[in-house]
Amino acid sequence: MAEIKKVTLKNGKVRYRSVIDAGRDENGKRIQVTITRDLRKEVEAEAGRIVAQRAAGTFIVPSKITLGEWLDQWLEYKRRDVEETTIRNYRMALVHFYDRLGHVRLQELTEDQIQDATDDIVRQGRRRGGEPGTRMAVSTAEGILTRLKEALSRAIVRKLIAVSPAQHVRVALVDKPTSGSAPRSSRGPSMRCRRSSGASSPTVCTRRFCSH
Repeated sequence: MAEIKKVTLKNGKVRYRSVIDAGRDENGKRIQVTITRDLRKEVEAEAGRIVAQRAAGTFIVPSKITLGEWLDQWLEYKRRDVEETTIRNYRMALVHFYDRLGHVRLQELTEDQIQDATDDIVRQGRRRGGEPGTRMAVSTAEGILTRLKEALSRAIVRKLIAVSPAQHVRVALVDKPTSGSAPRSSRGPSMRCRRSSGASSPTVCTRRFCSH
């Protein structure tokens, strides 16, 4: 176990700190993780967790890299596999996520953020040749989401994240109702019923939900 030092801050508060060796990166540079907590036992617990995860090969080194920065790295990595025109197509597809989530740290990215961004991409998009607001085609949106999932899968391999927050994200077939808008009914077209008016011909009722 690494040494735990007692640190007294300028305001008199006492904290405990330890520096843990977390191995080396792909360039051979030594990785160290600094743990600072209010209690000594909290430092000991966190250090023990890191040592155990290192032994199991599941430790993720804290990183400040953003999604946008990682997408740049992933596109550069893909250059060895595909033509330059394909890289341009990938970048054009991912610009939707660059714009909405590029500033978010990769390790802080959540499933809800990606799902909300995906819903917004579809809702604000347009079909090829269509007018704004005609809703992006599902197949197009799925292609965009697939590129993001590929990039995040690579981040797992590089041990930047433990699991992909996009794993269970999907493209909705219908738009999610926005605040103030009436939800779409699933009952289909208006139902028509007939009731007798005492005449030879029945009276047609065109109310949507008839109580007759």
